[in-house]
Amino acid sequence: MNLCDRRVKPDLSTGVGRRQVFEKDGHPHPEEPLLNEEDERGCWEKTGMVTVQQNGQDVELWYRIYHLPEGEDPTCIIVGYHGYSDHSDFLMHNHARVLRHTNRATVILFDQPASGKSDGLWWYIPSWEAHLQATEQFIDKVAKPLQKDFEDRVEMKVPMFALGVSLGGSLVCHSAMR
Repeated sequence: MNLCDRRVKPDLSTGVGRRQVFEKDGHPHPEEPLLNEEDERGCWEKTGMVTVQQNGQDVELWYRIYHLPEGEDPTCIIVGYHGYSDHSDFLMHNHARVLRHTNRATVILFDQPASGKSDGLWWYIPSWEAHLQATEQFIDKVAKPLQKDFEDRVEMKVPMFALGVSLGGSLVCHSAMR
């Protein structure tokens, strides 16, 4: 669907509507001069949805995990938080690929409530606290279990870090101060 076509009125108010409009594999990504095919050989990605609670309602959050090639253990896990009115399919996607390569990290990106392919009225944040709690639930349901799986496999601690851009940085700082 062409978002510039004024005859088409896509429903961007819900995650379901945005998932139908956005390209299946994400937006076109620019050529990255820092990485080439050899750098990405064997790397793979997994996408999914997870349900969190926000203001007493179920909200589906979309996420993508950037894995190293099979048999390579990550040095750490990095969770990326995008900024306001953004999503994890463009700028953060490029950050994730570079971080995976340069740090040998597993990187997790997610679309916050009401953004990208996640549920909610597009960029309506009814409550900072509810928004923050939803992102913390994402960490508890996706990032921490992945960290435990890695730690069980390699029998050592695998550190987890967060990378936040703009609003994402505020969420990271606020969560860290709790």
